[in-house]
Amino acid sequence: AAEDSVAIPLTLEPKRRGLHELPELRAYSTFPFDLFRSGSSAVSLPPLLVLPAFHPLVDVDVPVGLKHQPGGIALTSNIGESPEYIGNRDYIPGEPVRRIDFCSWARAGKPVGREYQEEYYCRIALILDTHVVPKRTWGSLEKWAEGWYLPYEEPTEYPDLEAAVSMTAALADALSRGEYLIDLFAAGPDLYVFQAGRHIAHFESVLEILACVEACRENPFASIAPALVDE
Repeated sequence: AAEDSVAIPLTLEPKRRGLHELPELRAYSTFPFDLFRSGSSAVSLPPLLVLPAFHPLVDVDVPVGLKHQPGGIALTSNIGESPEYIGNRDYIPGEPVRRIDFCSWARAGKPVGREYQEEYYCRIALILDTHVVPKRTWGSLEKWAEGWYLPYEEPTEYPDLEAAVSMTAALADALSRGEYLIDLFAAGPDLYVFQAGRHIAHFESVLEILACVEACRENPFASIAPALVDE
């Protein structure tokens, strides 16, 4: 009937990771006699983000120790630790009241504050090499037999790059379950610098970046190295 509605489920099976633009969704009707098709209203669909596939790692043994971070990490949450108390000093107006050492104040006769050492973190730089060297491919034998000559037929998929992206995702997943602070560097042709771990950002945010990384024709370390040195 004209007022009836039907729900039609749709299943998408993406073959490649990345951010895919979906076409507009249109619904047509052949009511009432199945002779003509009517209806042209379109519904815009949001882009589809396909995350990279990876196999979770049980554990990753990284020989890294605690390093002092001058200034600390502003948004890092404390997980079972606190800054180290290193002594007292004169109280600075405007400091939190909890930093006042009242016992020392009573002995010195003036406000005295507690001084703490900055926190230490295990920071790891995770660098993804997206450099793909252009290769000359000469087409298939069938095309050669037909007289076709294709000296620069570029592939659309790069298995080595996809394997590197999956390995990066697996390492980031394993490290995010520990007490590490992860700095992700990837150039693709855009440079991505992202910090995760210790409740700063979720692992899903790392996957979203890895989903959009593309192959880089030029050596990306010229752009990655300065950002890496700054950290």
